[in-house]
Amino acid sequence: MDIVTFKVNDFLRDSQILLKYKDTYGYIKEYNTKWLQLVKENPYMERDDLALILTIDDNVAVGEIVLLSGAIKINGIKDRVIWLGPFFLEKEYKNSGAGAVMILKTLSFANSISKGVVQCGGGKEVRELYKSIGMKELGPLRKFIYFYSAEPILHKFIKIKPILKFLSIFLTPALKLYYVLKMGKLKQVLEYKTVSRFSKNIEEIIERKKANFFPRDEATLNWVIKLSGHPVIPFEIYSGTRLIGYCLLRVISLEGTRHNLPKIAVGELLDYMFDDEAKENKKDLLIFAINYFRDKGIEIFLFQHCDDEFTVLCKKFGMIRLGGHSVYFRPPEKINLAPGDEWFLTGGTSDAIF
Repeated sequence: MDIVTFKVNDFLRDSQILLKYKDTYGYIKEYNTKWLQLVKENPYMERDDLALILTIDDNVAVGEIVLLSGAIKINGIKDRVIWLGPFFLEKEYKNSGAGAVMILKTLSFANSISKGVVQCGGGKEVRELYKSIGMKELGPLRKFIYFYSAEPILHKFIKIKPILKFLSIFLTPALKLYYVLKMGKLKQVLEYKTVSRFSKNIEEIIERKKANFFPRDEATLNWVIKLSGHPVIPFEIYSGTRLIGYCLLRVISLEGTRHNLPKIAVGELLDYMFDDEAKENKKDLLIFAINYFRDKGIEIFLFQHCDDEFTVLCKKFGMIRLGGHSVYFRPPEKINLAPGDEWFLTGGTSDAIF
């Protein structure tokens, strides 16, 4: 069994470099032309950066870690950071130590360029591994759900489809009435303009952010718009003629295997930032996002955040809290994290917007 590393330069020299390995478990097919474009156009990626680590057994790829470069602003200083993307290892190899070796190779690379490492989510077993290598948990994010249809709720209890559909006809209007009573008549005040790409003007807002965060500057946002695996819908937010922020929405399909749920169309408020963090602006954004996905065949609205005012608003709007993703960060040696440090995190942070 071998742990093999690949730099950005390796893929630039030979885009077919992985075809020498057998793809029994479907790892290699993911590294196609679009993935290579994602790596090449990443505004923070450098040619000598580590991009991929594979575990190879008898010439078969049995595990992977994908690495991407991004930005962090911590203690007022902006720097590059290394994101751990997908991290998989086939079940029969989980006690082989291969996973730990892949993580150690990632840390060795990050230490060699004096950068921090970020990872999102993961089960209990993986969380313990992250903490054992010095990663600190940020957040966790708070995940709130809004239901446009009663079907996802009913499906947990009723498996006979005709009965489920029949009951949904009556319960969905009742669900709508519940939200009307919770939310009242809410008027949207701000203007949300769809854009094909963001301009440099957005960076003035991002630069003024005071909390520690992972900034999505103009170059990063446009990279995400162009190449994200789940297409995003970008908006600039205006108060009158003044640009005061941005938000990213997206539609994804989730399959709730844990609770035996079918595929569900989910609309998500993925990422946002305001120049003015006034509660009224946050309320307006939540109204806009919920209403945007209404009558578009979307069954659930999802919003993850790490903000006390948004938590109050979500509860007021009748949204249900269901856990939330965690973000793990291992700072470079020159940076010390204090337990009380303020962090600005969004759903986009928790999956690096992919």
